[in-house]
Amino acid sequence: MSSVQTKYAQHNHNLVKIVPDSLGVLPSDSYPYFELSNVALYSLRLPNVQNASSTYYVDLGANDAAGNALMSNGLFTSTGGSHGSTAMTTFSIDVPFSPAYGPGLEFTIFFKNPQFSEQLYSIGLVNTDGAPFPEIVSPPVPLLTAPNISLSLTFKSDGTKYNVVSSGPAGWLGVVALSSFLSIA
Repeated sequence: MSSVQTKYAQHNHNLVKIVPDSLGVLPSDSYPYFELSNVALYSLRLPNVQNASSTYYVDLGANDAAGNALMSNGLFTSTGGSHGSTAMTTFSIDVPFSPAYGPGLEFTIFFKNPQFSEQLYSIGLVNTDGAPFPEIVSPPVPLLTAPNISLSLTFKSDGTKYNVVSSGPAGWLGVVALSSFLSIA
């Protein structure tokens, strides 16, 4: 298989807005290192556009597809140490085109305008295979001190699946790493 190769001038430089669809709330439960309570789950369906370097964004301050404000009041809480917690919203990313379409196909999703609260805020990604907890999470963001932050993830096809190859503004974490961070915070 060959990789999708394009010159810079051929890349899609448009930002495409994705409006989340509500899928309800993750099951409130305790896991070995963390607890979830009232964490909203949304689906992000990417448009069926197979352009190299496509760039998408989710406006966290806007409404979902049903016209309701995005919920960001769910809590991800560490079960060890000082029991730190962070507000959380989770997303399941639905890519309607097969990673086999073009190995090397890449796209980025920005999460803009997080809603402000007095606590830390994190975004979780739920595995599309149905795991009821976040597979990876953004670093906790102190919203009162970082009003212009945009969290992002870049995915790349290896021919069989889409892998996260880049994140910002800092590396995203597995749930155990976030739980450890919160227990020492």
